[in-house]
Amino acid sequence: MAFTHLIKIYIFKNRELTISEQRIILNKNTGAKGGLIMCLGKVFIEKDQELSPFMDNITNISMENGELVFTSLMGETQSLVGQLKQIDFNRSKIIVTQN
Repeated sequence: MAFTHLIKIYIFKNRELTISEQRIILNKNTGAKGGLIMCLGKVFIEKDQELSPFMDNITNISMENGELVFTSLMGETQSLVGQLKQIDFNRSKIIVTQN
C-alpha cells in the first residue's frame, strides 16, 4: 500500500519566508521515494532519569485538550498528558516528562 503526501517546507532566510512543496510517495515496505530526506523524531518518556521509547517516526507534535498528540509518518496518532522536556534535532530525539 502506498501513500502520497504533500510536504510543505518553510524556509526563513534574509527576512523572507519561502514556502516550497514536495510530493512524496510512501510505501510501507520500502519507505520514501523521490529523493527527499526527512528527519523523523522518536519520542521517549523520561521517568526516574531513565528513557522509555514511546513512539517512532514522528512527523508532527500538537496540543489538544491539554494532551501532547504525536503523529507518525503513516498517520498513526498517540497522545499523553505531559510536558516536552527536550527536542534534539541532531539525534531525532523527543523527550517528554509525564505529569
